[in-house]
Amino acid sequence: MPLPADFDIKAYLTVPHDVPAPFGFDLQDKNAENVRIQKDNKLSMSLTRAYGAARDSAAGIGELDVGLPLLPYYEYSDVEKARLVASAHMITQTGPLPLHLSEWITDRHIETEAAETAEKAKRKKERADKETEKSKATRPIFGTQRLKNPHLVSSSIAPAPTIPDLFHMSLHQKHYFPLHWWTDKIVRQAVELPHTIPSELVTAAQTSELVALGSVRVVSVAKAMKTLGEDDISYLTPGLWRQASVNLLQSLKKLCVAVDSNDPLSPSATHATEYEKHVRFFANLPDFEDLSKFPVWYPIEVLLRYKILGDALFDRPHYETRVGVAFSTHEHMQLLGLAPAARLGAPPGLKRAADEAGAGPPNKAPTVSFSFVVLPKLNGNG
Repeated sequence: MPLPADFDIKAYLTVPHDVPAPFGFDLQDKNAENVRIQKDNKLSMSLTRAYGAARDSAAGIGELDVGLPLLPYYEYSDVEKARLVASAHMITQTGPLPLHLSEWITDRHIETEAAETAEKAKRKKERADKETEKSKATRPIFGTQRLKNPHLVSSSIAPAPTIPDLFHMSLHQKHYFPLHWWTDKIVRQAVELPHTIPSELVTAAQTSELVALGSVRVVSVAKAMKTLGEDDISYLTPGLWRQASVNLLQSLKKLCVAVDSNDPLSPSATHATEYEKHVRFFANLPDFEDLSKFPVWYPIEVLLRYKILGDALFDRPHYETRVGVAFSTHEHMQLLGLAPAARLGAPPGLKRAADEAGAGPPNKAPTVSFSFVVLPKLNGNG
């Protein structure tokens, strides 16, 4: 009896999905049965294809018929397939294999060989790159040195130094170091001779509860103090103080989020905005350049600087009061002949002093008003 005209030959030629083998079948049993199923399926496919070809021809199907429905193969476990891929001896002992399994094993071998070839090529390239780097390192140094930052010898027109990332990261991680390390001289040293600035790896400050940061490199303050000097006013003049303060301010500006008055989500204050007010206040003090007055206001500046770096907001009346008290006390001691000789040194124990700085001046302490001069730019050399 002829099949319907819409009989799907292609679907009839599709082998069903593999099925579990009967209980007790070992690998050799599966191979033998699957080879037999493969033989029967091939015969059935041959008959079905002949039927389809005759149906589409002018001669017609005559006495032809499709083959028997295709049988599913018995499935192999991942362990069995892995053994066949790994061992040719296993194939010999349990074979012959059905064609579809032999093709699958061959594909795995091709993939493995391709991966091994790629890995060998990668290792070869890495060795070649190492040899190239080694040869570069051993090349003669004669005739290779160049100017990195050419500028005229006059320090007054020398370009502003580029603050190294090591300093930015140290400031970001609150590894504060003496202010005079921010002067142009030491900043340039850190850029041009980075090996002269000791550094260390520290665990990065946690900036999010969701993201755990790794280690970052910062200035090793304890080691660097041996060569760069401790926090002592003797390393500074008013001009060098301004120079170092400007460099520190530039680093803060780079680290802090920008303040945008038109953006409702923008912060109204940052470490950079508050420290800029701090620097302008002291840079506009009367007789700022007077070296004899520098030891009077500098200890106050140190205390308030660490307050600003510790998230405090600039408060002009408080600043005027603190500095006014310092100058009044100094002048009073001079009148009494008790003023000690100006010792160019920062107060001992900055941390202790910074902690005590929060205590306000006496209630009846005089408040001194200053006539401030506007500085067009916060720059200057010592």
